Amino acid sequence: MIILLLVVAALVLGSIAATAAAPTFVAMLASGHTQNQFAFMTGMATAVHNYQIDHAGSFPSSTFFQQPSAYAPTIPVDPLDPTNATAFTVTIYTNSYGDQGYVITDAVPHPSHTLDGLPQYPGPGVPPAAKCQDNCTKIVYDPTFGTMGQ
Repeated sequence: MIILLLVVAALVLGSIAATAAAPTFVAMLASGHTQNQFAFMTGMATAVHNYQIDHAGSFPSSTFFQQPSAYAPTIPVDPLDPTNATAFTVTIYTNSYGDQGYVITDAVPHPSHTLDGLPQYPGPGVPPAAKCQDNCTKIVYDPTFGTMGQ
């Protein structure tokens, strides 16, 4: 019975997460992004998430992805800049409620028009209020708010 409840809960949470990610994915495609770019940011976030689960909520360092490990078996490569595989940072923050979170920032500049339409990143743990309009050159991923431009 408990296993059945866990399976149902996982299915419900999975469908909620998929629904929340859909608008971001559509916005990225509309602004000229490819599925590979979306997968790049999502893959980095998934590796961080798996690390947190295995380490009871502890957060990795900013060098977490710079070498292969069980959580990132291959170093992620940005499709817009495949020669700069480790050009990103993982920023760990604590919000006003005392909860920890993380933000992954792609340090490689992108042409600003390719990020148009994405929510504009206002800062760690802060919900986005504006959209990128030729003023964002970096991709940011926050698991709470999704993929944004900075």
